[in-house]
Order: sequence, then structure tokens, then C-alpha cells
Amino acid sequence: MKNKKRAKFSNSRNVNIQKPLLKTGLKNKNINFRERLKEQIKASRFRYFNEQFYISSSIDARKYFIANPEEFKAYHEGYEHQASLWPVNPVDELINELKKRPKKDKNEIIADFGCGSAKLARTFAESHYKVFSFDFIAVNEYVTACDMAHTNLFGNSVDIAIFCLSLMGSNISQFIREANRVLKENGLMKIVEVKSRFEKVEKFIYNIEKYGFIILKKNLNDALFYYFDFKKTSTITKKKKKTLPEIELKPCLYKRR
Repeated sequence: MKNKKRAKFSNSRNVNIQKPLLKTGLKNKNINFRERLKEQIKASRFRYFNEQFYISSSIDARKYFIANPEEFKAYHEGYEHQASLWPVNPVDELINELKKRPKKDKNEIIADFGCGSAKLARTFAESHYKVFSFDFIAVNEYVTACDMAHTNLFGNSVDIAIFCLSLMGSNISQFIREANRVLKENGLMKIVEVKSRFEKVEKFIYNIEKYGFIILKKNLNDALFYYFDFKKTSTITKKKKKTLPEIELKPCLYKRR
């Protein structure tokens, strides 16, 4: 029924725009209005799904998007639109940092958790980096569809794990445990998150370090995002797993208009 209503609404707009009463300039204004309306609808869907991500587990979110892949596409279209409004896209910042890293004797393996359209993998396709990209749905050939709390990577096989605006859901702790599992000893974990999600930054760092990491550097000077680099110092054992604190961040909730 929803699809039928949407189609009917779309048809009625087209009829209005094509009325002969629309004269000089007005037709263009109506087309502009239509485009603005489409953008508003897209942004509203993005905000809705974004909020659902924060309060749902990755298992539930993956099940939903497997059943409704078109909604995942709509979400990422909304994300791309939102990202275009930022002064700086944090993915581009990470790409610049990775480009400046000195080359190792062997190719470095990157795991991009919650990769979206896999910009990292696309950027470094012909480089000394091998990027494995994970998200709920594969929007292109670079992405492996999975729950990023349970990837198909071997343990101790990854040099760099990246979470760029992807610590979303009620099971963040599982994401960090998975990063610890796949990272090599002394491997690097890079986290970028929205500034407003942090109540106490030092508590977040403290809890992450309990998962077998140590903080290398942090950048809290950006107006929108916080940047963190952690180094893996130990692997989480089954015994240690039972004593780990819960890692939590505040959800991004949008004001109702």
C-alpha cells in the first residue's frame, strides 16, 4: 500500500507541473520545489534509519536490510547527501593519513568496518594496501556483506582496523572485540565518531583500552568529529571477555520539525 500511495503522490506532482497555467518562471520554480521536496524526503529517511541504527543491534539491522535492500540504498544516498554538507569528510581525512604512512616491506591489510560505498577500498585499489570492506549490504563489488561484529577474516591477520562513523548500534562492544580478534599484535585501530556522541571522552578511551588497546593519539579539535588512534597490545581471552566493560556512545537523535 505504501508504494501505491507514493506513486500516486508522484503522479499528482507531475500533473501539477505540466498545467498550462504555469507561465514564465513559475514552471522552473515548481521543478526546483520538487527537487527540494525529494531532498527533504531523502533526508528524513536517512535520519529515521540513522536513529534506528543507534538503538538496534547489528544482527537486527542486518536482518532488516537483507529483507529490504532498497532501504539500505536509500540510507546511503541520504548519508552521501549529508556528507556533502560537511566542511570536511572524515573518510577523506583518513585517506590522507594513510597516504602519508611510510610503506612497509609487505602490503598492509586494512579492515574497513561499516564501509558504506567502500571509498577506502576504491581509493587504494592499486596501492600497497589491501582493503577488506564490510557492511550490511554490498552496494558494489568492493563490499563484503555481513554483520561487522562477525567478519570472515582470520585472527591476527589485519594491520589496520577502521571505524569511521560506524560505531552504531546497541552492541558496540562486539565490534571492538572483533577488531581486537582480527588485528595483529601492535596493529592500529582508527576510530572517528561524531563529537556529540561523547559524554566523557576519557571514559571512552579507558574502556577501549580494557579491550587490549592503548591510546596513541587523539584529535578533539574538530568542530564535528573526534579522531582516535589505538594500538593493539594484547588479545582478548575468554576469561578476560567476561570482565570487559560495556562500551557505549550516545545516539544521534534529530529534532522533530
